[in-house]
Amino acid sequence: MTAIDPKIRKALTGISGILVTPFDAQDKIAPARLKPIVDRAIAAGVHILVANGNTGEFYGLTTAEAETMVHAAAELLAGRAPLLAGVGRSINDAEAGDGLPLMLYLRNDGIGLDTIEKLCALEGVAGVKWACPTPLRLAEAIRRGSPGIVWVGGLAEVWAPPLWAVGARGFTSGLINVWPAHSIAIHAALEAGDYERANQLIGVMAPFEEIRAEEQNGTNVTGVKAALQMMGEDCGPTRPPSAWPLTDKQAARLRQTMTSWGLVGTSRQVA
Repeated sequence: MTAIDPKIRKALTGISGILVTPFDAQDKIAPARLKPIVDRAIAAGVHILVANGNTGEFYGLTTAEAETMVHAAAELLAGRAPLLAGVGRSINDAEAGDGLPLMLYLRNDGIGLDTIEKLCALEGVAGVKWACPTPLRLAEAIRRGSPGIVWVGGLAEVWAPPLWAVGARGFTSGLINVWPAHSIAIHAALEAGDYERANQLIGVMAPFEEIRAEEQNGTNVTGVKAALQMMGEDCGPTRPPSAWPLTDKQAARLRQTMTSWGLVGTSRQVA
């Protein structure tokens, strides 16, 4: 198993903030538009940022675009926080990291615990992003896995408490593009063992996540980019097959939610 820097290991037990991929009016990637988002996330204390994650529309990027986003994100971070790069196009691409630690992204545990155990034992694998709503299966996978593996809750804030309760540490977040301070507060509550507080905070963000989950998650990224537009930080539309734009009713609900958070309107507050 590849040794992992203790600082990286610590960061992975925090919040993995999944950055959006900005596009311009000609549907070209526009990495510079990430600057206020990255700066806000780092200022709030987000532990590690991710380029080319699901919220980054990795599925809609060309290989060249994905590579460009990794380099651009690294330049924007400028060493202020670690960067995790999505490289899951092929095994050869994933193995081209020249010895860098790998994080498995498990979106379906149907491959079975035996296979998961074998994958975790492969040279280079340092952690697993568990994006399955199956905490008991996760608990068994952790029990069977190598002791050096970092297990990260991959279903964002809403599923962070049950996955945390069985041994995952840290969680992914798309909310950090918009309101990173809130994600940090949820993480702090979980670290303190205050599940009641964590669930209260998750309840505050529930309307945002409900919009993102509509149309069979087709509005997952749409909700984030629409929220950024409302904040005056336009990162362009989403690419197919993601839904774009929100319906009028969805947009009205989102604006109402953003206003209640103080992120739009005269009382805008982002930290």
